[in-house]
Amino acid sequence: MKRYVLIILLAGAGGFGAPTDTACQVAQPLYIIDHPTAGLLDHGSYLVRAKAGPESSLLAEAGVGFKNFFHIGASFGMQNVLGYGSPELNDRIGFQLRLRIIEESNAPALAIGLDTQGQGRYDEDLERYQRKSAGFYVVVSKNYMLALGDAAFHGGVSFTTEREDDDDPNLFLGADWTILKRLAFVLDIDAALNDNAKGSRFGRGGVYLDGAVRWFYGESLMMTLVFRDLTGNGPTRSVGREFELAIIDFF
Repeated sequence: MKRYVLIILLAGAGGFGAPTDTACQVAQPLYIIDHPTAGLLDHGSYLVRAKAGPESSLLAEAGVGFKNFFHIGASFGMQNVLGYGSPELNDRIGFQLRLRIIEESNAPALAIGLDTQGQGRYDEDLERYQRKSAGFYVVVSKNYMLALGDAAFHGGVSFTTEREDDDDPNLFLGADWTILKRLAFVLDIDAALNDNAKGSRFGRGGVYLDGAVRWFYGESLMMTLVFRDLTGNGPTRSVGREFELAIIDFF
């Protein structure tokens, strides 16, 4: 456990320059790509996001912020939305809850939470998604000002609720670099320590690496093109492409 805590602290401690203003939720998204950051929805604000991906999949999420220190949300996914045949609905609704324990200053922001939404199809036999949900997690985030914009680094420990085939804790890391408040390049790394069991039909014992290009339009709209599984750790051993649209606004 000490090893996991050390890694997430190092992820938040490194960087360049001074901390940036953390007021803008659009400039600092709530997610790296799949994994959470220590960012929160402001009080009275809401998030609506949807992403479409391989196998004509669709994942939708909605969330609401309260009192500037926690937010809640719910999500639901399906496959084969377009094309022939009937859509295949995921068996479970995902739930999200996040509380920020420490605000960002010279030290990283720290948040705890629960996210039961995984990625891809849901396997009824193993009671898990193709890419497991974070489950219970602790995450730190730190922002830095660079010449062309802002950079943020994130790291966390997670304990998924999908534990039938592998119940180890997991690590995740991420970084995003936003240029001129409009264009961001993102990396999201999943160590997959809870998805490397011998003989697994999903993870192949390596790490998952996802990349994305994110465009901010106006004050509340984000569009993201995701390149999933750059390391070929999933069952298809190929890179998937997803498109995400997200809105963060106030009631």
